[in-house]
Amino acid sequence: MELARVTFPLILPIGKKLFDSPQSHEADEMLRQIIKTFFLATQFAIPPHVQQPAVASNWIQLLLQIFLRPVAPNLIPSNPTDVRLLYF
Repeated sequence: MELARVTFPLILPIGKKLFDSPQSHEADEMLRQIIKTFFLATQFAIPPHVQQPAVASNWIQLLLQIFLRPVAPNLIPSNPTDVRLLYF
């Protein structure tokens, strides 16, 4: 719980900036790590800090934006069997 309280306010703006930047393998990998961090920290219980409506709303908005964004054409593998290599 302490980890979320300290790190979540730091990584949320980083996630927003990465999402707004041009898509690249590096930016997508960082977003993937942010998603994993959020998932692992909230898997069994939602930390009190994230239970605040404004904070939860910001996180859900970022996660939805990431999950709904189409993959940039230049990041799609040319070989259809390599689609599993996509980060999301």
